[in-house]
Amino acid sequence: MVLSSLRVLLILGYQIKYGKRQIRMIVLRKAVETVCNINQAFGEGIINKRIAQHCFRRLRNGDECLEDEEGRRIPLVIDDSQLRIIVEEEPRKTTREVVEELHVN
Repeated sequence: MVLSSLRVLLILGYQIKYGKRQIRMIVLRKAVETVCNINQAFGEGIINKRIAQHCFRRLRNGDECLEDEEGRRIPLVIDDSQLRIIVEEEPRKTTREVVEELHVN
């Protein structure tokens, strides 16, 4: 599961604006290091390098808007019947497990 740009901007924006020293150290590093730190803190696969670079670019350019850019995302198409079957078979599955089973990022 990958975080949306909105969530990444919230994390990075919070770190930049309210800059506690330890947190700011994460943001001042390269995107690759930031990805490792965020994934270590919140779980593997939460953010990838491309999203981190995009968010850094937006923040650096002064764009603090927390909305995802319109038209930039590929619409997600999931077969509702397949999703229903997965959830009904095992209702205690986590969202991450369902996403993996559906092969969705």
